This record gives sequence, structure tokens and C-alpha cells, in this order.
Amino acid sequence: MSEDRMTGVVPTDGPPSRTSRALAFPLIAALAAAALAGPRPATAREAVSSQKTRHVWLDASGEPLPFQGHEKIEAFLRSARVVSREEIGIGINQMDKLLVEKEGVKAHAIFRDVDVEQERLRVAGRYYRRFKDDYTSECAAYALSQLLRTHNVPPTVLRVLDGRSGSMQIWVENARDHAADDFSPPSAVAWVSQLWDMDFFDNLILNVDRNAGNILAGAHYRVWLIDHTRAFEPAPELLDTGRVQRISREVWIRLLEITEDELADATREYLDPEQVSALLKRRELLIEHVRALIKKRGRGVVLH
Repeated sequence: MSEDRMTGVVPTDGPPSRTSRALAFPLIAALAAAALAGPRPATAREAVSSQKTRHVWLDASGEPLPFQGHEKIEAFLRSARVVSREEIGIGINQMDKLLVEKEGVKAHAIFRDVDVEQERLRVAGRYYRRFKDDYTSECAAYALSQLLRTHNVPPTVLRVLDGRSGSMQIWVENARDHAADDFSPPSAVAWVSQLWDMDFFDNLILNVDRNAGNILAGAHYRVWLIDHTRAFEPAPELLDTGRVQRISREVWIRLLEITEDELADATREYLDPEQVSALLKRRELLIEHVRALIKKRGRGVVLH
């Protein structure tokens, strides 16, 4: 952990503004226009569904893991021994890239152990009554992704390494850089639809730190979201409803059908009561917002 993180002096490269965030994704405007002018909603759903079913988790050598289900990957992450550990300087928080092994199977993983909390702090123009930068939020984001069936956060578990608690997340091998010149999703509809769901997800978890570095394009241009340590601020408010204009029909149905108890049960291992309470309120606000959009524009436009 850097001296800045320990003293609470937060660097200036914190959560980006709406403008800088837009500039971080230069293809989004063009792809969004193509998506809106493209196939009908059913075709869009088929394209996204096809992307999500194709993903294959790879081992350290780039070959498919002998197990692919998330529960089996979670079990592997919890029990695999660490073969090597390398600190990587990506983002504000120092993270470790691991090579882990169990019964001859080797895979890469990321380990985060940031654990910072301060009161009454201003970061990148945003005031926090309680500022939390915590590895447990990574696990909470994964748990919610599974509960909502967005399945856009890589399998993540709690783990203790060398006496330090942290989160261990499977590495997305061969991830594409969506800022690269050769980045060209075969389906603009499928790519942008995933970004719409990302904006919904970020509002639900109040993720103030989404940037180009924590959106990964995996195989077949499937979106994977990482680095949620600053999410789940205990504030009963949405991040930016202007970015929530469309939402997956399946995710919307799931948001409506899950109960408050299910939502709380899925996250209380990782979040404190105040964070859980704020999460439940944000769910209510999102439901109100999307219902208002549907009433104004119609289900066929809002739900993709």
C-alpha cells in the first residue's frame, strides 16, 4: 500500500468526471448510434446472450481450464496454493498478480488487500461522509453480479495470504484493450448493450471509479468489470441516472423479482449494515427510474 493510501491523502487521479469518462471510451458514441439504428431488441438480446455463453476461462498457459463453472472456479481460488506473486502498478491501489496451482492446474489471479476508511473526505470533487476503499467490495460486486445474473464480474473470493485478508479474482486472460486501434466488436449492438448494463450496475452499487482501465473485453468481446473497491458508498442515492437509459430485459425482471432479504443475504458478508441499507434504497430508486422511462418511452425502447 502506498504512503498516500495509508495517510489518507488521495491522489488526484480519482474517479473521473462525466466528461473525462466519456473521453475514456472514444468508441462508445459511434457504437451506440449504430446499436440504436441496428437490430430490433430481440436480436440485440440474442447477440449478447451468444457472447456470454461463449466465454471459456483459461489457465496460465492459455488453455481452457478443466472446470468452467463459477462455483468450481471459486473453490479453486479458495484452496489453490500461490506459486508466485508479482506486484503490478495498475491503478491507484497496488495489486498483486498471482500464479496459483492445485492438482496440476495453474491459473493467474489478482489479489487486492486495500482496506481504507475515512470520514468527511473529498476525493476528485466528490464529498464522502464515509469514504471506503475496501477489498470486500470486490466480493460484494461479484455476489450481486451472480444474483442479478449479469455475470459480468469475474469469480471472486475472500482469501488470506501471508496474514493479510484480501480478495482473489480469476484473471481474464487475453483481454482486449478497447482503446486500441484494432478494437472492432463484430456486433455494435452486443457491445453497447453490455455497456448499458454496466451503467445500470454502477448506479446500483454506486461505483464512483469506473474508468477505461477496469473494463475488460474478453473473448468474443464480452465485457468483464473489475476493481470495485470504492463502490458501495453508504449513500442512498444513484450515481448518474442520465446514463441509465436502457437495461437488459432479463436483468430488469431479476431486479424486480429478488427480495430485499435476498439482496441483503447476498452481500452482508462483505458490507456493513449501513452499506446494505443504502444498496436497498438504490434498488428502489432504480426501479422508480426505469419504470418512469418505460412509461415515457415504452418497454420496447427501454428494455433490450
